[in-house]
Amino acid sequence: GKQDLTAAFSSYQSDLSLPANFVCENLFQFTVTFHVQATQLNGTTSTVVTVPVTLGKSSSSQSAKEFRIKGTGIVCDATGGSVTPEQLAAGKITAMEVSVTVISDFGIDQIKRRNFTPAQQADFLAKNSYQYTKLVQLPSM
Repeated sequence: GKQDLTAAFSSYQSDLSLPANFVCENLFQFTVTFHVQATQLNGTTSTVVTVPVTLGKSSSSQSAKEFRIKGTGIVCDATGGSVTPEQLAAGKITAMEVSVTVISDFGIDQIKRRNFTPAQQADFLAKNSYQYTKLVQLPSM
């Protein structure tokens, strides 16, 4: 039978923090952002806008914990932003952006040895990490 991805993953969920399951300790942040082209309706006027929806990030203009692309439309729990959930669900994906922050080996060594205040840690990470971002345009469907 067909197995749901959520059900298949649930048996591994308790093992997520085990050291054996880490590929690399230098990855500090990993985000995925979907760029959705949606139609905003303001009375009789409609405007096409591109809305970035970032998974798990609460500081973006529109964020979601769940994002699924189905044949019937987009299913997500996005909050914030300039379009309604219904307008977002009827939109189409135009691009996907992957972003990762990598801490230098020196940075990892120091984080393990020293105690930082939140402000010190933010400053230290800014000086000892690298940000990589790749935007992939998706063909029209």
